[in-house]
Amino acid sequence: MSTRERTVWALLALAVFSGCGESELTLANAGGAILLDGKPLENVRVEFWPVTEGPQSAGLTNEEGKFVLATIDDDKPGAVLGKHKVVLRDVSIVEKFMGRAGGEMDLTKGKKPRISSKYANVTLTPLEAEVTADGQDLKFEVEPFKK
Repeated sequence: MSTRERTVWALLALAVFSGCGESELTLANAGGAILLDGKPLENVRVEFWPVTEGPQSAGLTNEEGKFVLATIDDDKPGAVLGKHKVVLRDVSIVEKFMGRAGGEMDLTKGKKPRISSKYANVTLTPLEAEVTADGQDLKFEVEPFKK
């Protein structure tokens, strides 16, 4: 086989197998607000877990209860298209502070969870969202924590 024929075969093989890698998943801008009793909820980590495939996305609510999602792995804006389970974590109850001597001080003593614990588990959360190409502004009204 000549050098030219080997080159042609190598290029053909490259063309055939280059389409067999991971496909690039499409992201769309997504965000919204978390409300408790109709009021904005600050310091809640909002996680979107794709039902099928793709990276998780997350955001943190501000004082207006609003969040904007970005992928967890590489911090790209948005969330992968498709259905997602929505997980909420009340980060106001897990704040820690490193003291001067290097010891960790717990600033959460006496703080109680504000939202139901069912939202923190991907298999139990009742919250779902559909991310579409035109972007989302989602609102989630959540239930308070009950003993």
